[in-house]
Amino acid sequence: MTLYKPFSISAFFCLVFTPQTAFSQDIQPIDSISAATVISTDSIATVTDIAATDIAATDLAAIDTVDTPDKYTKIILFSDHTWDYIDMGRPKIDTAGFYEGWSTVEIHSFKDLRPKDLPEEVDILLYDSIHPYCLPITGKINSPYTFRRTREHNGIDIDLEIGDTIHAAFDGIVRYTNTTSHTGGYGNLAIIRHSNGLETYYGHLSKILVKSNEMVKAGEVIGLG
Repeated sequence: MTLYKPFSISAFFCLVFTPQTAFSQDIQPIDSISAATVISTDSIATVTDIAATDIAATDLAAIDTVDTPDKYTKIILFSDHTWDYIDMGRPKIDTAGFYEGWSTVEIHSFKDLRPKDLPEEVDILLYDSIHPYCLPITGKINSPYTFRRTREHNGIDIDLEIGDTIHAAFDGIVRYTNTTSHTGGYGNLAIIRHSNGLETYYGHLSKILVKSNEMVKAGEVIGLG
């Protein structure tokens, strides 16, 4: 899917098929976390699934959380001066065939592939109860998939305000990011590859908030419009 903003008040969104189909967060109070994966106190021993109510049932009071270099892992601080790691919901990405044609320097990683080499049909899982989806931004569609004069417009222009947050459509890994001077008509561009065989393009961003090879979750803010 490509999301980009050709003007300062619109965005563009489209789906891109990839051939492998065919073949920092703020400190949060602990009571805002409904479920967690916690590693045993003051050690990295066993991993157990527990809920915030289970923590409250003990003699310990969870008083705060602290960021770590891994955005999907935080540290819980307890009232007795002990601490635990907590998993904030790392996305599960099937990497079988995921990195075929992977490039962090090319916008179109399969540009030499001939259409006749692709299958006529392919099943694509967009989302289900395990694989979430998030609309990158909601707004008026200024231009759908269509022809513009003699050229195809391979995406959707969506109205937005400068600085609006843009969200990842699916769980995935950022393949490419670059600025206007290197991307041609895309402007500031981020491309995310997803295990369902799609790539999403988010272009003409005012600010890119992710980097190549970074894992992202559906709904995570990846840039500003």
